[in-house]
Amino acid sequence: MVADAIKRRNLALEYAPLLPVFNSALDRHGSALALPSTGEAAMRADLGVVAEVLAAAGP
Repeated sequence: MVADAIKRRNLALEYAPLLPVFNSALDRHGSALALPSTGEAAMRADLGVVAEVLAAAGP
């Protein structure tokens, strides 16, 4: 539906600026999370997927 696509696009535009914040927080404080290396890698992969989805939604 068009309304769903518009809603997804608007949410992507709203949350896209937060992605660098999350990446930076993981870079600075990732060791404080006491995750195994696979956990940190999984978080980085998830952030990458979010970045791809937000890029696909586009401005």
